[in-house]
Amino acid sequence: MGRPEAPADRTVPERAELAELLRAARARSGSGKPLTYEALARRTAWSSAALKRAASGKTLPAWELVAAFLAACQSSSVLQKEALHLHGRAQHAVALHAKEARVTTVVPRPRFVSDEADLSRALRDAYGHAGRPPVRTMSQRAGRWVLPHSSAHRIITARALPVNVGQYIGFLEACEVTSKDLPDWFTAWHKVMGPPCTDTPDDVWWWRASTWREELYEGWFYETFGHSATVAA
Repeated sequence: MGRPEAPADRTVPERAELAELLRAARARSGSGKPLTYEALARRTAWSSAALKRAASGKTLPAWELVAAFLAACQSSSVLQKEALHLHGRAQHAVALHAKEARVTTVVPRPRFVSDEADLSRALRDAYGHAGRPPVRTMSQRAGRWVLPHSSAHRIITARALPVNVGQYIGFLEACEVTSKDLPDWFTAWHKVMGPPCTDTPDDVWWWRASTWREELYEGWFYETFGHSATVAA
């Protein structure tokens, strides 16, 4: 008699639920006693190690493996539908868990910024605090016209600062900085970069393309400098 399986890993509970469903399916397979993982492997295109790993709860298996596992166990269509639902939930939970694992405990402090090096460090802290999202995700959040992949990469690797205030705020939005925290970031930007020159084509183009950022930044700018930031637009 083989050793009993260790309990399913519950680091991500949703992933463990899927593993336990697979274990239950195997427990009902065979005649009199469950099929071994080696026997299941002979009925599928997957190795016994991959099938055992899928039922461990330590990793999220591909749906194709889950479907093959259940088919080899001759599970019902009802159980297969339940497994599909659990697999979707587990995918979401695993992604969230991975993001939380990447989040740093360093809280960005834009109010203490005094030069370009400080600003670069604060932006990288904001990026870490957001869980270091992929640059593609950041571009999608900010809008590709605001934050191209290459620009986001240069900022998070300390090779460059945002090219203008529009890209700066787009980067902060991609890092999920809340509107209540943005005034400190506005102050940090102008402390380092000085008041903006709004008669350049880039600045005018950004203002015409913006939405809520325009109102928020314009209100802060007027209170700080006593005149409109968008008068030239």
